[in-house]
Amino acid sequence: MSRYIETDENGRKRMIIASMQQCKELINDVCCNENHSDMLANYPDADYCRHCEYFTKEDGKLQAS
Repeated sequence: MSRYIETDENGRKRMIIASMQQCKELINDVCCNENHSDMLANYPDADYCRHCEYFTKEDGKLQAS
């Protein structure tokens, strides 16, 4: 999916972008869009995401930690 949170060898968490074609609200394959009551905290498939009215194209910007 779009973003993943990983732990590096020093135990620090970091976010990576796995796909620029997916929704940026999809983190670790879980819908994290607070406004999406039907799918929030669920594991939507790629076909569902392509047709979701809340789809937000990945912008490639990661917040600084």
